[in-house]
Amino acid sequence: AELEGMGVRVIGRIVAFRDPIYAQAAWAAGRKDEVIQDPEGGMLSSYGGFTNYVHPAVRAYNLELALEAVDAGVHDILWDYVRRPEGHPSTMVVPGLGDGTSSDAIVEFLAETHEALRVRGAYQGASVFGIAAAAGDSIAQDIPAMARVVDYLAPMIYPSHWGPGMYDVDSPIREPYEITKRSLAHFQQLTDGLGVRYVPWIQDFTIHGVHYGPAEVRAQIDAAAELGMTGFLLWDPNVTYTADALTPLPRP
Repeated sequence: AELEGMGVRVIGRIVAFRDPIYAQAAWAAGRKDEVIQDPEGGMLSSYGGFTNYVHPAVRAYNLELALEAVDAGVHDILWDYVRRPEGHPSTMVVPGLGDGTSSDAIVEFLAETHEALRVRGAYQGASVFGIAAAAGDSIAQDIPAMARVVDYLAPMIYPSHWGPGMYDVDSPIREPYEITKRSLAHFQQLTDGLGVRYVPWIQDFTIHGVHYGPAEVRAQIDAAAELGMTGFLLWDPNVTYTADALTPLPRP
């Protein structure tokens, strides 16, 4: 209510399958099929445990969290870690996947949650890796397919995460405008005509010795805006944001 009084739209970010608490509890209780495993039958060590996005109980648990948040007044559910762990598929076992693909399983989950959230009038978004436009199957994020079962996608296109030469940008971390515009344009090309909106994650943190202040943050915002993306999300793991990069909105 306090945020709404300030004209803020409340978005509930839920980290879905990167869930070491659930994974370790399920493993200890003998419910091993609810957890991604290694080829030897042990629990995959990534992130301290990664839950199985194929398993009905795991899906139901995440949906219940989302519905509880909506009932408490959250307007949007923005899923994060709706993907499989990094690494080659041969290094992990997904119980119940069978002949299907992890990309298809993620889309099925989002289709289920989208239907349930829509009934309550809540929007659904999904955070996706910046590389998902070029190599979505590497982390089970099929962008065109996901676009059909969400209201918006939130690509994490932080300039610091790109290697030299990506999208023909010599030094992405030093050229935030160029890498942001080119990577987001690729996402748009993949989903042309599907009606999905984009709300990109903007880098608002300093790393690798390259300072990010108002100019660097603003460059990313402007690049997205020039592509028609009027919304954005700031990310800083220390939760400190560059206010001077933003244009204040009038209070209601």
